[in-house]
Amino acid sequence: MQWTVFVVCLAVAILPCIRADSVVGEDRAPRLIGGTNAPWGQFPSAVSINTTFNLHCGGAVVDRQHVLTAAQCVFNANLRLIDPYWITVRAGDIALAPVGARRQTRKVSHIFVHPQFNIRTLENDVAVLRLDRPYDLPSNTINLANRTRRIVPNGVNCQFAGWGASTAALNAPVNVLQRFLPMTVNDRDTCNQATMHAGRLQESHLCAGNTGASNNAAPCNGNAGTGLYCERALVGTLSFGLNCGAANNPPVFTQVRFYNDWIERQFNQTQGLSAGWTPAVFASAELEMPKFVLVLAFLAVLSSTEILASENAGPRVTGGTATLLGQYPSAVIIETPYIPQNCMGTVVNRQHVLTAASCVMNPTTFVMINPFWLRVIAGDINIVPVSTRRVVRHVIRSYVHPNYNRLTDGNNLAVLRVDVAYPEFHNTIEPALLNARILADNTQCLFAGWGATQNQVTAVVRPNQFVVTQPILTTASCNAANVHNNRVQQTMICAGALAQSQNAVCRGNMGGGLYCNGRLTGVLAFGMGCGVANQPGVYMDVRQYTQWIETQFTRTDNPPPGWTPPQPL
Repeated sequence: MQWTVFVVCLAVAILPCIRADSVVGEDRAPRLIGGTNAPWGQFPSAVSINTTFNLHCGGAVVDRQHVLTAAQCVFNANLRLIDPYWITVRAGDIALAPVGARRQTRKVSHIFVHPQFNIRTLENDVAVLRLDRPYDLPSNTINLANRTRRIVPNGVNCQFAGWGASTAALNAPVNVLQRFLPMTVNDRDTCNQATMHAGRLQESHLCAGNTGASNNAAPCNGNAGTGLYCERALVGTLSFGLNCGAANNPPVFTQVRFYNDWIERQFNQTQGLSAGWTPAVFASAELEMPKFVLVLAFLAVLSSTEILASENAGPRVTGGTATLLGQYPSAVIIETPYIPQNCMGTVVNRQHVLTAASCVMNPTTFVMINPFWLRVIAGDINIVPVSTRRVVRHVIRSYVHPNYNRLTDGNNLAVLRVDVAYPEFHNTIEPALLNARILADNTQCLFAGWGATQNQVTAVVRPNQFVVTQPILTTASCNAANVHNNRVQQTMICAGALAQSQNAVCRGNMGGGLYCNGRLTGVLAFGMGCGVANQPGVYMDVRQYTQWIETQFTRTDNPPPGWTPPQPL
């Protein structure tokens, strides 16, 4: 058996074997060193998966009759699909022995493996198991996983709910099965260093856990397919890096958010894969790194000392806290040919960006700029240095709200269509969720923008994205004579501070998004007083424009350059 495994691993281009637990005898018992025993019901979606090949894996309940696990868990040492008859799934229990009264044991009737599962890179390492009969719900120890659909940024504290003995030693008794470990989401570039996973992480992967020296709390063999939970939501299933806390070998997970649609489609599949099926073996053993277009003109604009000396040059967001890659994955920079008019925007679907109408209008003639001159920078939080995940797109269509009024800033919205859709698998670009509810005054919202720390002509522009808190203000207070003097309309939201503040949104951030409760709530229209008294920001209320925004996604006409909005009264 040992020789069989060795030959198979060698046959797949001398890359790491697909399972960290493909060894014989005692090593096949699941291991999870360190951690804390999980109490009943703490991880109600976590399941234990066993086969007659003495292979143990973990998984998560995603439907009353379906369990999510790693694709590698359903193949034998010859890389052939196991007959589902030999797979047993145990849910609702936290111990191997004695058997808990709440345990529900099921056999597997169908196996569905992702069609693009790559046995070499472990991309698309997901499989759905259909049980022979549904779980009996409701149950106090079994529940469906709450699968995340959003990016989890670096630094978030999560928990890994794994299985096995609490020591890596051979012959250690496997008495308590379920244990949990705290894990922090790591920067992917760190985990992809040559001293760690050497570029093996793909966009569908997420790295969490210890990245330094050996660690006495880590998952080991027998835990492939087991879930990582962040804020009680299932974020990933363990794929590789199961070396019991060895130095420079942080665990790597398959991100569930990329596969939610595929997972749900399997619930209605009528034909599972046949026993003996083999995944495609790709011809090249090399891992292709994503190719990104880098933009230089925008860097030149922001780094030029001549331009920084200009009164209007350089974006401004005073105060605030530096953001992390992926924290605001829908926020973008919009570059225009007019230096003072660089703007911000928000990705609202894979090929469209929402911004302010004033951002795509010539500031002198008030006609629409030719989209050819507009570029969108997404996926990055730095002006310099350029991140490898930066994606630059050109604009091919500009759709300005037909009732935009340049004098009052009423209906100050535009939707831009980019030339190439943003990739589906990307860890720093994601469409925003649109707010659909009325929010109470004083709701604490956030604005993620770029700029200098001070409202001074000579202030150095910070190379990073910063986020500032902007509480919602009453419309009456913002419409006071000494504030915006009745300029705030019913389709607008006022947010920020009436008094002088060190945390404020200023020039260069027009069109940027206001996020409340994690959803895009406003688009900055005017009121960029940079922390001075009585100049809070005013935003277009997104919830009142949702239908118009979504209608632009399917438009086929091409507004001609030079279009002018109706003459305002």
